[in-house]
Amino acid sequence: LFAFITPIRMPYSANTTTLIAKNLNPSLSHPFGTYDLVRDLMVRVAIALRLSIIVGMLAAFIDTFIGIIWGMVSAITPKKIGSLMMSFADVLYSIPYLLVVLLLSVVVGQGFTPIFLAMVLVGWVQMARIVHGQTLSILHSEYVLSAKIIGVPISSILLHHIFPNSLGPILAASVLSIPQAIFSEAFLSFLGIGIQPPEASLG
Repeated sequence: LFAFITPIRMPYSANTTTLIAKNLNPSLSHPFGTYDLVRDLMVRVAIALRLSIIVGMLAAFIDTFIGIIWGMVSAITPKKIGSLMMSFADVLYSIPYLLVVLLLSVVVGQGFTPIFLAMVLVGWVQMARIVHGQTLSILHSEYVLSAKIIGVPISSILLHHIFPNSLGPILAASVLSIPQAIFSEAFLSFLGIGIQPPEASLG
């Protein structure tokens, strides 16, 4: 609420400068005060937080979507193909996240794009591993074996049995990935390879 309502309610934008309002202490007009670039700190914090929340939630949604599909497909395919798919995921997981961001920043430039692409490229792997393990476990349960015996198609088993019973771990992992994405965005912006000035960032 703070991140999304404050920029609308305050009379200042993130980049509004007022020369007489340099380094002010917190007050009614500037609740967080101002700093040496004569900008309102509360508005900039709110906008930076809003950006981080959007990045985190969007990255978590895409990671969850890709991870669910990859994990389920790798679990129901023949063992060799499934092992190959998960080995590919493990290779991606072993690549340092910071290295991926640095390489992408060289290719596409600094800012929001390399951070988001890096989150999407490597962020789905953890979800895929969780879903893969859950799917393998549920596939060997009695009710799934009974469904196979009576001829229920695998797509229906995935949709009506495996996905609902995997929803708890999926939701838990998705929620935990949001603060991780927020921290990553702030950390990379602090290092100077993320969001660039004059845009507001927690980093």
